Amino acid sequence: MDSKKINFFVRIKKSILNFDFYQTIVKESVGNALGYLVLLSLIIGVLSCIKPVYETNKIVGLVINYFESDIPYFEFNNGELQVKGDMPIVFEEGTSIVVVNTEEELEENILDDYQQGVLITKTKIISKDGIEKREYSLKDFGTLSFDKESIQNFLPALKMFLIPFIIIGTIIGMIIGKLFSSLFVSLIGLVVNSIIHGNQKYGEIYKIGIYSLTLPTVIKFIVKLLPFKIPFFFFIYYGIVILYMVKGIDSAKSENKSQLFAANDL
Repeated sequence: MDSKKINFFVRIKKSILNFDFYQTIVKESVGNALGYLVLLSLIIGVLSCIKPVYETNKIVGLVINYFESDIPYFEFNNGELQVKGDMPIVFEEGTSIVVVNTEEELEENILDDYQQGVLITKTKIISKDGIEKREYSLKDFGTLSFDKESIQNFLPALKMFLIPFIIIGTIIGMIIGKLFSSLFVSLIGLVVNSIIHGNQKYGEIYKIGIYSLTLPTVIKFIVKLLPFKIPFFFFIYYGIVILYMVKGIDSAKSENKSQLFAANDL
C-alpha cells in the first residue's frame, strides 16, 4: 500500500497496535510525519475544548443570573459611586469580607478582623491582604461612567470573547506543545537508538518519536476527563513513549537487516 494513501485514522490505529508499521514510517518524509502530528494535535485540541467551554458557559451564565438578581442598582459617574439599597452591603465568607457603603464613610478598621477584605465607599476603595492595606481614589478613573444596566448588557458579550479565546488558545497550545514534545522525544530516541544499536538516522528517529506520542496523547486526553488525578502520570506518559520508541526502532532495524540480507543474496 502506498504510504501516502494511508488514512489518518488508520495511521492512529497502526501506530498503536502494529509495531511493524514503524517500518513504513521511517520511509516517509519528515513533513508527512509533522502533518500527522499537527492533525492529531488539532483533533485532540478541539476535543479538549469541550469541557472548559461548557464550564465557562455555565459559570458566565451563573454570574449573569447572580448579577441580575442579587446585585443592587449602582451608578458610577465623575469619580463617585452611588448604590441603591440598605447600607452597608456585606459579602462575608470565612476570613474574607467585602463591604459596600456609599451613604457614609466607614472606618477602614472594619477590615481588621479579616485576612482579606475590600471596603467600597462613595469615593474610594480600600483593599486588605494580610497586614497590607491599599487605598484607591475613585477620582483616578476620571470621566469614566457606567451603571448596572451597562454592565449587565456587557456580560453576555463576555461569552463571545472567552469561548473563542479558550478554543483558539487550547488548539494552538496543543499544537505547539506537541511540536516541542516531539523534539524532546527525539532526544530520548537517540539514547534508545544507541542502547539497542538501532543504527537509525536522526530524521528516522524523529519520525518514530512522533508516532510514539499517539497512544500517550490519547491516554492523557482521557485522563484529563477523569474527576481525579493519576499520580506520577508524567512518568507513565513517557514510559509509554519509551516503550514505543524501543519497539519502533527495533522494528525499523529488523527491516533494515532483512533488506541487507536480501541484497547479499542477490
